[in-house]
Amino acid sequence: MSVTLPQFNNIKEFLQKDPTGSYEEWVNQYKPKREKKKSIEPYKDKGFKQFWDAYPSTANFAIRGMKFTSSRVLRSNYQVCEILYLKALQAYNLDPAQILKALQIQLNLIKKESYETGQNKLQYFPGIEVYLRQGKFDAFLQQTFESQDEIEMGFTTDHDYSSNSA
Repeated sequence: MSVTLPQFNNIKEFLQKDPTGSYEEWVNQYKPKREKKKSIEPYKDKGFKQFWDAYPSTANFAIRGMKFTSSRVLRSNYQVCEILYLKALQAYNLDPAQILKALQIQLNLIKKESYETGQNKLQYFPGIEVYLRQGKFDAFLQQTFESQDEIEMGFTTDHDYSSNSA
């Protein structure tokens, strides 16, 4: 007699049909098996601290003499974020430098747009957990600038460049 899982969704029904059976047999034969998850151990100690420090803790920043403020917290839950970071490295097959560069590019573009519009665009930036869970960095992995100077000089410091404006 062939028995399928939908016929025996509880142990009492199983034992009524097969009185010689045991709970262990039922579990081994009919309980769905869970697939083992891939380990994230090989990705441990892969630059999370540097990524954590680079991610803005709030949406407050200053650029070229302009200050932008917001009460929104963007970074919290260190342990959860570390696991999400390691999973993102594994899922996207990334090097820690790649995800860090994508973050820097994204932040620089947002700060540049904030400066140009006079509105704090960083307040719409996702929190770190959403950023990692949803892979918000993915679109910026291939992004390039005309020169590396734009990243280094551009929109990370609070200098007044108004004399250089056109």
